[in-house]
Amino acid sequence: MQVHGHGIIVGYNARPALNKSDFDASQSNSPVETFQTSENAKNLKELGFNSYITLGEDFDPNDKEIPKTPMEFLVYPVDEISTIYQEYDDRIYNRFIKEAKRIFEKYNDNGECNPDNKYLYFETSDCDSKINISRAHGGYICGAEGKWDKNNCITAYCDDGYYLNDNRTECIKDPCDNIKLNEIAINEEKETEYIIEPNNTYIFTIEKENYLYSFYSELEPFIYVMNNDHILEAAKNGTKFKKGEKIYINYYVNISENSHISIKTESDEPKNKEDNDEGKGLPTSIIILIIIGSIILLIIIIMIIICVISKKKKVSNNAIEEKAQQLNPISE
Repeated sequence: MQVHGHGIIVGYNARPALNKSDFDASQSNSPVETFQTSENAKNLKELGFNSYITLGEDFDPNDKEIPKTPMEFLVYPVDEISTIYQEYDDRIYNRFIKEAKRIFEKYNDNGECNPDNKYLYFETSDCDSKINISRAHGGYICGAEGKWDKNNCITAYCDDGYYLNDNRTECIKDPCDNIKLNEIAINEEKETEYIIEPNNTYIFTIEKENYLYSFYSELEPFIYVMNNDHILEAAKNGTKFKKGEKIYINYYVNISENSHISIKTESDEPKNKEDNDEGKGLPTSIIILIIIGSIILLIIIIMIIICVISKKKKVSNNAIEEKAQQLNPISE
């Protein structure tokens, strides 16, 4: 037998408790998004602010009001407040054990409970027959005098594969229980096709190196990928994926008949080779032509220089005659 239900608190508080209404056991459980790619969010961050915008709300199935109030705005009073008012430390480990034992004995051995919490229950198989709901289970609720009422049971949960309706009157087959997850590794080097069946969701993982894979679907949006914020976002037909990336197909299980996807493959090596050539400079053939041209040009320049020098060194006959006369002895 066990005590169940939200509201039993074992821990410490920052100040001595005045009464239980001073405390709230609930938390904000709404999904939020930071929208870091938004220009407004970037401007706010530069000013020292981080934006968090609520995307959805969760509601308590026990809330019968219309309209219902989001759970983050509801107050859930606690059932117990411990007498420990300092942060946990191994030196006071036994104090936590002692306090937990006190609460356990109060609710289980002594049969005491919090009459203000109508969803706290003492689990027992004795209630299964009294509930008289197929696949349902529960336990005694707390009576007005603060004791477990063995004549009053509450339906709390259902067998695995079933969920309890909001009115706690029926266990309904969980449709998610029939959904099959298919994880497929992609290694093919040619175009392939897959049949996508209802009640099936698929995760394709690219494992082949130096290849790009383009996914195409009959339906849109149907192809999803996980973005940097770990949120699924739709990808367009023809989006290319590489090794290590995961692609989610029919993730929301929203088709009623078979569909098809095709995956086209292309090698990534030529592109890489071209990129490498660009990174290194000109292609080898062009470099060879440039070298040969440079050599020919150098030879021509050298020949021109030799011709110029030779022309400058050429001496006329008259100059030779004058030089020769200077060498003859002066006649007396």
